[in-house]
Amino acid sequence: MSVEINIDPAHRLDTLVFELEAMAERADDLSPVFEVIVDKIMDRNRRGFESRGATTGKYWAPLRNNTIASKKSHAYLHPDSPLRATDDLMRSLSEPGAPGQILEINDSDFTFGTTISYAEFHQTGFTHHKTGRHVPARPPMTIAKKHMQEYIKDIRDWVLDGEL
Repeated sequence: MSVEINIDPAHRLDTLVFELEAMAERADDLSPVFEVIVDKIMDRNRRGFESRGATTGKYWAPLRNNTIASKKSHAYLHPDSPLRATDDLMRSLSEPGAPGQILEINDSDFTFGTTISYAEFHQTGFTHHKTGRHVPARPPMTIAKKHMQEYIKDIRDWVLDGEL
């Protein structure tokens, strides 16, 4: 017994054209996948703060004992955790719509960051102008190479397959 299947070549071409047009539309508006990527970045930032940088691949330098004592005397929530005196910086980089957050997503790119002024000093480290003490770098936001590759895959999956 044989089975014969007839495939209309014109139908295959129509399907190909349809798929290519759908991919082109998705490539013209990357905002849906950018929203997913920003959510992942925010979640990873939150975990970075909670783990004192460990989940970013590099522990932040611990605070000095006198800094911890000062933070305890001011009743901070996390006196022994770097960058968590008020959690304003953490929230700006990990909670949608938080004060100080910079977030602009459009069809071709996105901008994400914070307006909290001391973030830039902690990104690279600094020397305190009054005491001359060096404060080590404790980057509040990093994107590991493996995560960048994941985000590129997310974009590719969106454009090619419409998967988020």
